[in-house]
Amino acid sequence: MFYKTVQGRKKEAAGGVDGWKTEEFQRLPKPIIDCLADILDCAEKNGSMPRVMSIGNTKIIPKGQGTEYTSMRPITLMNVTYACWSTYRARETAEILEQVLPNNLFEGRE
Repeated sequence: MFYKTVQGRKKEAAGGVDGWKTEEFQRLPKPIIDCLADILDCAEKNGSMPRVMSIGNTKIIPKGQGTEYTSMRPITLMNVTYACWSTYRARETAEILEQVLPNNLFEGRE
């Protein structure tokens, strides 16, 4: 359930390039989140997500100490809707794969 994924996101999680903060997104009523999920599901089925879902802002941040390129890593901030939707779909996919993959494959499993 997409609504549960939205509510499970840490309130202090980074906001998105769309200007929404996670906590603001979580305040939307469940019927609105459900309608958004229907729109995104339909967009996936038609093979065309809204353009705003592909806009990100990439920054280079330090892994720890130092400023050498080997001590840096990229991080991309997407919009909050995309962050929640991708988490939702990743969890669904993991559940399906758990049922069909052989037991001797362990990478990425809990």
